[in-house]
Amino acid sequence: MYRKYINREEFSSYEEFKKEYKINIPENFNFAYDIVDGWAEAEPEKKALWYLDDHGFEREFTFAEISLLSKKAASFLKSLGIKKGDRVMTFLRRRWEYWVMATALHRIGAILIPSSVQMTKKDIIYRANSAGVKLIAAAADEYAISQVEAARPECTTVENYVLAGENREG
Repeated sequence: MYRKYINREEFSSYEEFKKEYKINIPENFNFAYDIVDGWAEAEPEKKALWYLDDHGFEREFTFAEISLLSKKAASFLKSLGIKKGDRVMTFLRRRWEYWVMATALHRIGAILIPSSVQMTKKDIIYRANSAGVKLIAAAADEYAISQVEAARPECTTVENYVLAGENREG
């Protein structure tokens, strides 16, 4: 599938590579449709992601699974009013949910703002309001959640908050 995007694979030297290597980027390129869905169609069982956390939890995802999960996530985000050009701030670390969310946002055409879980209330308020963030998605990290919850009353553009990994009141 990658041959759709590059002109050739082998070069006799670095100089030839620099001179001859070309990337074909379609005018309306979308990572979710062109890459994830493309691999899901061409080789559904091809591994896309191998996730292992600090506690030994391990999960492998195929391109077909990432495609399906990101379509479901995109549908959910659209039901919350997220559309092309909207900004979404995430506090998902590098959990597997981050990659599903990133692909879902690409699918919609929304703008992903990945953020550190070390941000404070003040940081969250400033960035959310400056960027016009419409949704904040956080992982089940107590510090990040406490800072997001403290910032909520002053995040004037944020309409929805999403939590990945567990259920929580509010």
